[in-house]
Amino acid sequence: MLNIGTRFSWNEEEKCLTALKDVFDDWVRSYPTAAGLRNKSFPFFDDLIQIFGKERATGAAAETTVDAMENLAAEDNTFLDSLNAKDEEVKDSK
Repeated sequence: MLNIGTRFSWNEEEKCLTALKDVFDDWVRSYPTAAGLRNKSFPFFDDLIQIFGKERATGAAAETTVDAMENLAAEDNTFLDSLNAKDEEVKDSK
């Protein structure tokens, strides 16, 4: 499941990545953004696997999570703008 070598393991009960401190520290030198992951619990890991699994969109219309959030925010803004415009129309008609 986790392809980072045999010196690491997954604690199914705690839902966390485990490794000896020196092993983990060596790995973090190559992947500094992973520094806080040792023994960090991921309680929703199984749910996320069910949702995402190994499926990844790669085509021209593929959307990253950041893209999706930006698009949702833009849609929300458009919707709110239309509500405000309708509210202004109602006020103007009175």
